[in-house]
Amino acid sequence: EVMKIKKGDELSNISPFVPLTIPISNFFYQNLKEIYSLKELLYNKGIGSWDTSSVIYMGSMFSGATAFNQDLSGWCVSKIVSEPTGFSTNSALANANKPVWGKEFTVALTSGSESQTVTANNAITSIVHTVTPICSGNLSSSNSGLPSGVISDFNSNVNTISGTPTQTGTYNYTITINGPSTSSAITGTITVQ
Repeated sequence: EVMKIKKGDELSNISPFVPLTIPISNFFYQNLKEIYSLKELLYNKGIGSWDTSSVIYMGSMFSGATAFNQDLSGWCVSKIVSEPTGFSTNSALANANKPVWGKEFTVALTSGSESQTVTANNAITSIVHTVTPICSGNLSSSNSGLPSGVISDFNSNVNTISGTPTQTGTYNYTITINGPSTSSAITGTITVQ
């Protein structure tokens, strides 16, 4: 049996039993719409290491896959902004195991509070965010709105806001984590009395 996949305006025939070690971006080109039924091909095997960074469509990919529930949260699907229609309809795939749609990384507050009140010339409690890459590429950060004496440092995928504010006021700040093509804003308020 042969399946047809589309590359541009051309249809290509390929065997559905191609080894799964081929990077998905090369094998499936940029469209998974016509993929051979994965529920029959894969059962419940780990495919979390597939390279999905060039994929632009995954509609109905796991529809009806009643045995499949592997972790796909490491799939780079930054070109697909939301879960495609029917991606996992009537399947065993848990939400926690689905890809993180439209993101190149995730950001989590790992210590401190994003909003703080301190007295001038006293250090804030450090605000630490851990950035976990999903896709390849460099990450960076930029900031605005921090009070004098407070800095934001991004090192080894950890952003730390720390320091001692010297002037009173209410400071609404934004830290922007930048990936190759997406970004995420962290906001908070430091009130200095």
